[in-house]
Amino acid sequence: MKINIMGIDRLDRGRALELRRGIVEWLQNYLKITNRSGFVIGMSGGVDSAVLAMLAKEATDGIDKKILVL
Repeated sequence: MKINIMGIDRLDRGRALELRRGIVEWLQNYLKITNRSGFVIGMSGGVDSAVLAMLAKEATDGIDKKILVL
């Protein structure tokens, strides 16, 4: 179900969690396929870079990979 607030559609929680899992899985696959040792993330202080840092951390939890934040 979508909720419309001031013309902006918001996804329901279930769909948002599904998207999150898909992004994390994609990041994990990227590390495996490219044989990289981790991610380098430039932080601007905005919401988008904060979300990316959180997703990258989740993707590297439990595996021997690192995140460098600039």
